[in-house]
Amino acid sequence: MRNFALLLLVLSICSCAKQVPSTKEAKPLYVKVEQASLGGVEKQFETAGELKADKEILVAAERQGKIEQIYVREGQSVKAGDVLIKIEGQDVDADLTKAQSDYQSYQRLFDEGAISKQELVNYEAQLKRVESQRDNLKIRAISSGVVGVIYVDPGDYVNRGDKILDLVKIYPLRVSYSVPEKLISKIAIGQKLELRADSEPGKVFEARVDFISPRVDPNSRAVLLRARINNPSSKLKANQFVRVKQTVDSKDAVLLVREEAIYLDQGQEYLYLAEDTSSLRALAKQSNAENQEPAGDDGIATSDSENLPGNDSRVAKRVAVKTGHRQEGKVEILEGLSEGDTVIYAGLHSIYPGAQLVIVSD
Repeated sequence: MRNFALLLLVLSICSCAKQVPSTKEAKPLYVKVEQASLGGVEKQFETAGELKADKEILVAAERQGKIEQIYVREGQSVKAGDVLIKIEGQDVDADLTKAQSDYQSYQRLFDEGAISKQELVNYEAQLKRVESQRDNLKIRAISSGVVGVIYVDPGDYVNRGDKILDLVKIYPLRVSYSVPEKLISKIAIGQKLELRADSEPGKVFEARVDFISPRVDPNSRAVLLRARINNPSSKLKANQFVRVKQTVDSKDAVLLVREEAIYLDQGQEYLYLAEDTSSLRALAKQSNAENQEPAGDDGIATSDSENLPGNDSRVAKRVAVKTGHRQEGKVEILEGLSEGDTVIYAGLHSIYPGAQLVIVSD
């Protein structure tokens, strides 16, 4: 009997609780939104590369002798044909004087018929050899470039083949880098890439692929690539490291949202939509008028929903999505979203499914 009385008391309390509607309303969340739209996206590969001179020439002595004069300095730009260094050649001057005198004598003998044409040609070849030795006294640049290290000083004695200086052609430069073998099918001659160097902050240099190695490195499983880069201002230097960014795939007319709208939960990517419930509220209001009962599907009485500050009848809806490429703050959505859906990208710190929303602008 005692238990039965207690049961009646509990049922009475519950019945009274159901009859008193809750006046506590959920506080609306202020959010920023953007519609999902179509756009282009690129898949990019980034790595480090090393700049190499187009040519690195070791200039050597073409004859023995003493360094008479150095016409250039380290770091100086030169053109093909410019004189770099002169070697003393007093012995060569004497040999040339004698060779010229001998040739004139043989020319007279040929004119008088004393020697054959072949003999005169032989003496002429000997004169040219001596003249070429005199030409070798002046070492000239065989290519345009920048003078590197100079290994000799005036007065030094050099033998044939001794190194004189380095000549580096840094316009254009080439960058060497590697890509994983899985990207081989995405790489082609002529593709553009962007280079950035710490020595030139904020500046982007453009290069084009001009070499793809025919083999994969067995240790790194990567392929060596080289690209040519214009360097008219000579700001970039040989053997300098740079950051390489190359587009390996691109898509047009894909569905894009802001990257900050995506979040990960237990391995699944989600985003929140601002769902317009105005039509549902209108139906609920009509039903309430007919039945004289508050709408309970969304947890807010229809009679009070229009009084929320800034409320435009939108609630938060969580959606699972599948993403693709990412580029400069944008993410490609492969599944779970449609063009024109209103995506929430700011104000997500306290959001939950069904939360009442207030849309704000910047």
